[in-house]
Amino acid sequence: CGLDCSGGCPREGRVFYTVGHRVIAWIEEHCVLTNGDYIGKPFNLLDWEKQTLLELFEVLPDPTFPGGWRRRYRWCLIGVPKKNGKTELMAALGLYFLIADDEGAPLIICAAASDEQADLLFTACSRMCELSETLSQITDVRAKEILVINKGHRLSLPADAPTRPYCETCQQERE
Repeated sequence: CGLDCSGGCPREGRVFYTVGHRVIAWIEEHCVLTNGDYIGKPFNLLDWEKQTLLELFEVLPDPTFPGGWRRRYRWCLIGVPKKNGKTELMAALGLYFLIADDEGAPLIICAAASDEQADLLFTACSRMCELSETLSQITDVRAKEILVINKGHRLSLPADAPTRPYCETCQQERE
């Protein structure tokens, strides 16, 4: 990602260990932009996005977890002004968690302030899958869900329900 964290990542006087480099590399390799003049172009993360991902994916030693590490953070609130790419970043993160996080049955809830925002996020995820050479080969985009082929996971936009504004990823139930 261009940041040297070989001995841990420095941030405001402390050093931390992170798997954020893996997330950054995955997004930049597999995701594309879905908006404006940049439609279909590679998703090259900005410095503030990289730093956020490095910190978000900070890990702490814990022998009770597989690999001996656990994530420090389970929740994140990112607040930046309008038109700074939050929806695209959240779509890329949602797809990372769905496809590449090695979670057996991922459950991801992307909260939105309104149905329109939830639709924007799902549309960004869908278009990213359709426009990316690699993602288009491993996903099946449908009207209200994205299926991961041969993995049994889906990212879905719930049907019209009173508590609708979120996207949920869970294991697909096959009949």
